[in-house]
This record gives sequence, structure tokens and C-alpha cells, in this order.
Amino acid sequence: MYAVIRKYKFDNAYSAALDAKIERIFKPAVEKTPGFICYYWLTDSKGGGCSVSVFETQSGAEESVAKAADFVKAELSEMGFSAPEVFMGEVKSHAESDVYGIYDEREDHDSNDRPIVHGP
Repeated sequence: MYAVIRKYKFDNAYSAALDAKIERIFKPAVEKTPGFICYYWLTDSKGGGCSVSVFETQSGAEESVAKAADFVKAELSEMGFSAPEVFMGEVKSHAESDVYGIYDEREDHDSNDRPIVHGP
């Protein structure tokens, strides 16, 4: 697994509009990236935001960086976005709760060794 963390600064006056555009435009695009596992967007109340994306492959993670750059350029230029700080790397350790029906390594796996999710 590979994760990408992108950290942004923006004009906090645009926070609600930004959240809506991410939900409506970017999230569906990143979900279509090959190897997509999950995406999170979080903000503080001071004009700071951070996204976390996780993919099965490095190429998926790299493609998400390009998609994010295109999205920011096309949709968010008027919001005073800074160029993001980007950190990308292989996930070396992780933990997940089964509270939300997320798999864990003790569960069944399919023929591609992917965990079979047993939802709530």
C-alpha cells in the first residue's frame, strides 16, 4: 500500500465551498484511480487543510497527485490555495478497526489475497 498526504493553505472564507467541491468533483475522480483504497479530507478553522489518500500501488498514489494538481488548478485557483506540501510513501504499518466493517488481516481473503469485507 502507498499513501499520499497533501497539506494546503487557503483562504478560510472559502471553506464551505471548498468542502463542497471536493465532495462533488474531486472525491469521485480520485475514487476512480486504479488501486484506490480510501480518501480523507480534513481542515482546521484557520485555512489549513490536509488530504490523505491510500492506494494499492505506487502508480495509483502518483496518479492521485496529478489529479489533485489538476483539480486545484481548474477548480480552486480563486480560493488562494498554496502549492501543497506532498508526502508520499509506502505504508509500513497500519491498524484498522472493524467497527465500521473494515477488514482486518484475520479475515478471509479472495483469490488475489485481498481481504473480503464483512460489513456491519
